[in-house]
Amino acid sequence: MPSHTAAFDFYQKTFDALDEPFYVVRVADYSIAFANKAARNLGVAQARTCYELTHRLQSPCEGREHPCPMKHVLESRSAKVVEHVHYKTDGTSYYAEVHGCPLYNEQGEMEYMVEYSVNINDRKKAEETLRQSEERERNQRIFSEALRDMGIALSSTLKLDDVLDRMVENVGKVVPHVSINIMLKEGDALRVVRHLCADDYESVRDNRFVGREIQIGNFPVCRRVIESREPIIIPNTRHEPDWVAMFESHWILSCLSTPILMNNEAVGLLNLNSSTENYFAEEHIRRLQAFTLQASIAFQNAHLYEETQRMALLDPLTNLYNRRGLYEFGLRETNRVQRFKRPLSVLFVDIDHFKRFNDRYGYAVGDLVLKAIADILRIGVRDVDLVSRYGGEEFVTLLPEIGLAEAGSTAERLRKAAAGLSLPGEENISVTVSIGVATLFPEPGNTEEFVKVHRARLSGVIERAGQLLHIAKENGRNRVEVDAPRDLLGE
Repeated sequence: MPSHTAAFDFYQKTFDALDEPFYVVRVADYSIAFANKAARNLGVAQARTCYELTHRLQSPCEGREHPCPMKHVLESRSAKVVEHVHYKTDGTSYYAEVHGCPLYNEQGEMEYMVEYSVNINDRKKAEETLRQSEERERNQRIFSEALRDMGIALSSTLKLDDVLDRMVENVGKVVPHVSINIMLKEGDALRVVRHLCADDYESVRDNRFVGREIQIGNFPVCRRVIESREPIIIPNTRHEPDWVAMFESHWILSCLSTPILMNNEAVGLLNLNSSTENYFAEEHIRRLQAFTLQASIAFQNAHLYEETQRMALLDPLTNLYNRRGLYEFGLRETNRVQRFKRPLSVLFVDIDHFKRFNDRYGYAVGDLVLKAIADILRIGVRDVDLVSRYGGEEFVTLLPEIGLAEAGSTAERLRKAAAGLSLPGEENISVTVSIGVATLFPEPGNTEEFVKVHRARLSGVIERAGQLLHIAKENGRNRVEVDAPRDLLGE
């Protein structure tokens, strides 16, 4: 039977042969009762606490980074495995997998805990590399899905307002931010067309910034983005000499601004803002460029569509609204008649003996006459009035909130202007017009009752003005014929 000393030496040699640290910890005070060579090489010595030596702590381990195996073993009264950070004698740290096993005395009380630790630094590095790879893949998948959703959302509309709305709604899936604004270029100015801010910033969350303009020359950062056609990150606005706060934006500490391009020209800016310094990174630029590329295509398509729609409403010779444009916008004015109980007057204008111009002087002179009369009508009425070429030598002008008497005076002024017309390079050409004047008045009842008949009501008042035009021609031309007055609103 070997002595206790001989047995201890035997176990010491046996455990010293192990490559990994092995030691025994007293439950009462966490002191080291036994340590093998590998443990001693790490600084584990007898009469020292485990948490002081391996964790550089002044009290037993706590928390997720330093979970205490002793506590787990005491609670469960069984072997446990935990991972935590150990420190070497030189102060460098490493991840360790610690196996704890209880040792009981004759009374069945846990007196010691055997700990066996394995350096898992390489494994943790591999796990972290895998985690980062999976995180990149996940972010790339989210980014790709966001771009796909954005593409679907943008391709489903050709309306510029819808495109702008969907840009604001979707950009957060690509680049997180606190606030966003979209500004479109108008000459030397930028006008805010969309603005959205997080709820934490109530003072700048509403839409009162929409419609505001800034002069590009007064905002160097905006000018740089417009001129370079490249995105710019302002990591800290407090340290950026070119930064000029616009509106109520003094809370902004970092900014990412990118141009909206159309035909390789900057037509606007998309600005993302954060209340955190150094928030935006180069990766955000890459993501935002991919986003704005799609948005720019949709923006261009919407612009082309709206331009096509606008051209479809215009007469190419006079650049006035055509008949389709007249009804497109005229129906809105008809609705206002009933809603606001205000009249809408119509001038039906016809060039007297227009066929003679074409027959005697040719179609080129006829076109000059049409354009000259169009200019007289356009210049001779208010900006809110709608002037259209109804067809051939006929023109229809809508005068919102103008009663019959005032409309008659306007028609007479326009008639005199036409009679005094002098065509450049053309002498002895006399031009006169005849005009019929009618007015649409509000009817008793609410607006909803008349929604379905707005077009019929507009057509009716135009037809009435046309009838009065024919009366004017029958009465000798070069005159104005005004409808009989009604004792209603507007007169």
